Amino acid sequence: MKKELLYKIIAKEVSEEIRRGNFSIGQKITSLRDLAKKYHCTVETALKAYIELEKEGLITSRPRSGFVVVKAFKNQSKALAKVEASLLAPRDVLRHLLEMEGKSEIVGLGTALRTPKLFPLKSIFSEVGGRKNSFHELDSHYSYPPGDEGLRSEIAKRLRLRGMSADVDNILICQGATEALFLSLMLKTKACDEVVIHAPCFFGTLNCIETLSLRVTEFEGENLRTLEILFKTKRPKVFIIQCNFQQKTGLSVSEAFKKGLVKLCAKYNVTIIEDDAYGELGHSGEFVSNLKKYDSKDIVLSCGTFSKTLGPGLRVGWIFSSAKNINELIPLKLATTYSASAHTERAVELFLKNKSYSRHLRKINSVLAKNISTVSKILEKNLPSSVHISRPKGGFSLWLDLGEHIDSFVLYKKLMSENIAISPGFIFSRQSKYQHHIRINCGLELTIEVKRAIARVCELINQMSVN
Repeated sequence: MKKELLYKIIAKEVSEEIRRGNFSIGQKITSLRDLAKKYHCTVETALKAYIELEKEGLITSRPRSGFVVVKAFKNQSKALAKVEASLLAPRDVLRHLLEMEGKSEIVGLGTALRTPKLFPLKSIFSEVGGRKNSFHELDSHYSYPPGDEGLRSEIAKRLRLRGMSADVDNILICQGATEALFLSLMLKTKACDEVVIHAPCFFGTLNCIETLSLRVTEFEGENLRTLEILFKTKRPKVFIIQCNFQQKTGLSVSEAFKKGLVKLCAKYNVTIIEDDAYGELGHSGEFVSNLKKYDSKDIVLSCGTFSKTLGPGLRVGWIFSSAKNINELIPLKLATTYSASAHTERAVELFLKNKSYSRHLRKINSVLAKNISTVSKILEKNLPSSVHISRPKGGFSLWLDLGEHIDSFVLYKKLMSENIAISPGFIFSRQSKYQHHIRINCGLELTIEVKRAIARVCELINQMSVN
């Protein structure tokens, strides 16, 4: 056996072990010295094998820990969640959380999951069955940007109901709100530009910012004077905000702040990119405006989606902005995902047209309001008064300030070892904020198992409070 080929054989065999599920995410694999002994080779040859596995994205090197597994596979057991506390670094938490929450054994109180019962996918695709001929016509078509005109027209109608002036020429169809945010940032920034975000911020937005090599400053609250100082000192190109029923806290900013923000950004020539993914999830059922309502200078790009109302698997979102911005976004859309799904666009369009969507919104918002109320009562009953719990009027998340003595990273690892996922607050910041906060998702069906998991979250918080 040639020595120069041995490292490839070693890499293949270790790779097969990982893919069979013999190692969990964060678990330390065989040391270089022991691997060299096992294969009767030098440590240098063993290292070359592990470098191959790093290139495949299966393992990574950690100071004082050696090499650990960073990728999970579908045949791995419940042991995947039980990551050694000393091996899971804070920078790995988001990836770990997203990988784990899709597993059946995990109680998903972390990411924005909802029970499938809340999604009308059967009704949406029943339209396909009733109109097979019109859907077959789409089989050989791409849905080139700006997207299906009928769907854009229905989205514009929804926006007009909320008080905005919108037409088909103001809409670009995207594959979810994250793509909408990414394309908007691509249009309005270049590498090393400064952006200001309203914190806490959706981690998907933070990933977009990092991918585009942008500099970021975080702004909290609604003090426009403080924000103006930031604009003067940082001179940002873009301000990013989620105004309505924020994904992290469930809270909304005031109408006075919305008006003042648009006016301030126009004064300093700052583009606003708004994440309006939760704009139709108000528990009262009342229509709420987004920032385009106050935009007379064409500085706002508002990003929406049906992922939160109809289902994330549909991947139908949009950008709502001036016709000029939409036309400039089309080449970027063509250069990235090229087109959307013609069949999905048509199915969603028909669902919106037959008035089912409004009935569905009333149902889903009623359920989510009850869930928020139920989970809040469990938390209030079982947590110390020092823990502050948000009081949202929309969405399906609760934001908890645990106090400075409780580290959300430590809590995350303890809960994940028991197959319970929460979102530690620091994943919603790029400046190490919210270390003592967590987000709890209330979109799941509140089964006995889910209620027990929430109770267990309370137990651990209480234990950590005493210690």
